[in-house]
Amino acid sequence: MLDNLAPPLPPQLASVYNRVDAPLLPPTLLVSHGVETGITELDLQLSLSTNETAYRSGEPIQIRFTMVNETGTPIRLEFTSAQRFDVTIGDAHGNEVWRWSAGRMFAAVMGHETPGPEDPRLTYEAVFSGSLAPGPYRVRAWLTDASRRFSSTLGIEVR
Repeated sequence: MLDNLAPPLPPQLASVYNRVDAPLLPPTLLVSHGVETGITELDLQLSLSTNETAYRSGEPIQIRFTMVNETGTPIRLEFTSAQRFDVTIGDAHGNEVWRWSAGRMFAAVMGHETPGPEDPRLTYEAVFSGSLAPGPYRVRAWLTDASRRFSSTLGIEVR
């Protein structure tokens, strides 16, 4: 079930909600048109965006999830499989209607990513190409790091 589900704001304001399931400080929200961003307690900037804020039913939804390490120090993220992120779309009732990883196979091998000063950015992309009924939806993306959950949620609307 999705938290704090509410209809999206008008496109010029962009619906914004950020959640970091990691201990210590709460995230700081930064608002940018059509993009949700936040800063975690580790000074990692999360950004979740879609190519539009409103869609026609059946129109592809392009999703981009980015994490930027702005600390100047490498941060090692540990993964229990080849999967590095996941994305869901949930309806107004909190029901998950699509999951990017559903039906996909990931190698069962430990792995890591280490964003740092030389290469601070991790970017992952997904495309939803199904059909959704008209209404508000929440797109949620997260890193599948074994010890912390860094996630962002963004509202969209299907007309």
